[in-house]
Amino acid sequence: MAVVFRSLLQSEVPTLKQLLKESELPYSDIGNDNISFFALFEKEKIVAIGGIECYEKYALLRSVAVPDNVKGKGHGKRMVQKIESEAIRMGIAELFLLTTTGKEFFEKLDYKVISRNQVPDIIKATSEFTSLCPETAICMLKGI
Repeated sequence: MAVVFRSLLQSEVPTLKQLLKESELPYSDIGNDNISFFALFEKEKIVAIGGIECYEKYALLRSVAVPDNVKGKGHGKRMVQKIESEAIRMGIAELFLLTTTGKEFFEKLDYKVISRNQVPDIIKATSEFTSLCPETAICMLKGI
């Protein structure tokens, strides 16, 4: 079955926010200019979402989520791979993320756990690091 990857349209933002809320992921800063969200569609239904927040040669991988009814089919992995391809196209060298539940998932995709103090200052200053994610969130990095 064909899966289509594309940027989310403004009209799809309410659906994005609802899925993020259901997945207990932050969404209060959606709409910031440097954050882009994408979706995977199968038969015109969203099967995965994710975003990228870009700063120079660094970026945050944001809010990868899969609806409960399609989990376990590889959509999350496919979404991360598509976002990584977008990041490469945009000239990003390193992708960072914070997670409270996805450590094992991201380790399978070659992300490494790092200390928050290893993160560039421009990434440390993001709302994800300063207020949206708890201090207990695991910080991870992948060079791409």
